[in-house]
Amino acid sequence: ASINRGVPIVIDEAAHAASVAIKAFADTHIVPLATAHAQTVQLPDFTYQGRLQQNGQPANGRFDLRFDLFGAESGGNPVGPPIEEPQFLVSDGLFTVSLAFPGAFTGSQRWLEIRVNGQVLAPRQPVSTTPVAQFALDGNPGPAGAAGPAGPMGVAGPAGPAGAEGPQGPAGPNGEPGPVGPAGPQGSQGPQGVISVQTLLATPNDPTVANVFQFAFTPTVITLGANQSILGIASMSARALSGQWGVAWAVCSRPQGSSVSPTVWNSLYGFFGYAAQNSSITTNALLTLPPGAYEVGPCLRVEQVGKINYNSQSSTTLMIIGI
Repeated sequence: ASINRGVPIVIDEAAHAASVAIKAFADTHIVPLATAHAQTVQLPDFTYQGRLQQNGQPANGRFDLRFDLFGAESGGNPVGPPIEEPQFLVSDGLFTVSLAFPGAFTGSQRWLEIRVNGQVLAPRQPVSTTPVAQFALDGNPGPAGAAGPAGPMGVAGPAGPAGAEGPQGPAGPNGEPGPVGPAGPQGSQGPQGVISVQTLLATPNDPTVANVFQFAFTPTVITLGANQSILGIASMSARALSGQWGVAWAVCSRPQGSSVSPTVWNSLYGFFGYAAQNSSITTNALLTLPPGAYEVGPCLRVEQVGKINYNSQSSTTLMIIGI
């Protein structure tokens, strides 16, 4: 058996055809006869046409043909599935096969491996031009070109809608004080304050009747004008002669020269017991009376007559105030 090499196909560059060179094993070999060319409509198919010889003579009959596409001249894995043409008719040594490897041509070099009746024809043959050109014609994106110059600035678009109001920022520093404003109008006259003050110092007298308010000593006379009142503050200190007894202490008033019982203002009740030291009691009252003259002073009411030792002076302050 002899080994013969195929003859390279010369490609018509205008048709974007591929060149394939084949080598046969034993006494069977393929000699490419025609070019592979692109279809009118760009498809993944390309046509391979060759001549098969047996024992130096054109072959006739049916042969099992297989075509594999590789990404390397030797070794590696097939690119896509093989194309098999079992019992393909060869007449007078000539055969024409349409090959299609969809998506296999992406711009990288490919090699075609052919088997006849299971025998591999070596070496693999480079496939160029036409199938590889399908990469660009199939719409696959090429590498990005250099950026072109910037175009002219377009007209400004309409303003977008206002965004949501942001959070309140921190308070700024205090500004300089402004100029003093003009003086406002004079307000109405306020109430009159303290007009006069009297202080009464005397030792209280024990009431002549139990459970009835009586002046503790001779009251003073105060004359009130319009919009005037009396503020009275009265204090006393005493202790029981024996046991413990209740005493009510207040500021009282009655019209001058009247013999009626005095009017009691804000009485305060306390208990005085037999002890080495006195107990104290203080009360205050605002006497709101119409204009006129009044007898005013502290007054007492005792639980039982003759049970309290009034061994110190009481103090009563009476202030005439404007209202």
